[in-house]
Amino acid sequence: MLLSALSQPSISKAELQSSIVRFRPGELPGVPRNVADELQRRNCMIPMMDYGGKRETNVIHGQFAASVRQDWAALCSRNGKNFIVVIWGGTHDCPSEFEAISDEAYLQIDIDRRTHFSRLITRVKPKKLRLYLQDNQEKPKFAIRHDGVADAFVGKASVVHYCHAGKWKKLQGSD
Repeated sequence: MLLSALSQPSISKAELQSSIVRFRPGELPGVPRNVADELQRRNCMIPMMDYGGKRETNVIHGQFAASVRQDWAALCSRNGKNFIVVIWGGTHDCPSEFEAISDEAYLQIDIDRRTHFSRLITRVKPKKLRLYLQDNQEKPKFAIRHDGVADAFVGKASVVHYCHAGKWKKLQGSD
C-alpha cells in the first residue's frame, strides 16, 4: 500500500526533500561530457527513481524532434521542483525545459513508511507510441515520426510528451 507523502502531516518538507537521492550530472555513467556540462550549467541535480525495487537515473537519449539526430533528456531537480530538460542535438522548435512539478508531488510512502521518489522518464520509439495511441483509441492530428518522452508517476499514470509544431503535445501513456 502506498500513500502520498504530502498527505502525511508528521513528515516535514525538509525530510521529504532529503529522502530524494540526487546526482550531479557528471556522476552518471554513460552521459556524454557535453550533456553533463550543460545540465550542470543549468544547476540540475538528477533525481533517482527508486520505487518498486527499481532504481533508475532519469537521463535518456533519443530522437525527440527529428529522426536524424541524437538528443538527450533528463529530469532536472532544482529549487524544490523537477522538470524535463532536453539537450538538443540540432535545431528544434520545442522548449528545452517543460513540465515543472514540485519534488514532493512524486513521493510515495510504502507500508514500512519508507519514502520513494517515483517520477521516471523513458524514451518511447514511434512504433511503440503508435501502439499506445491505438490501444487507447487516441488519434493525434499529426504523424508520429520520431521518439517521445514518456513521463511516468510509477505505479500510477503516465503521459508521453511529443515535440510537434514548436510545442510539447501530451499523448496517452502506457497505463
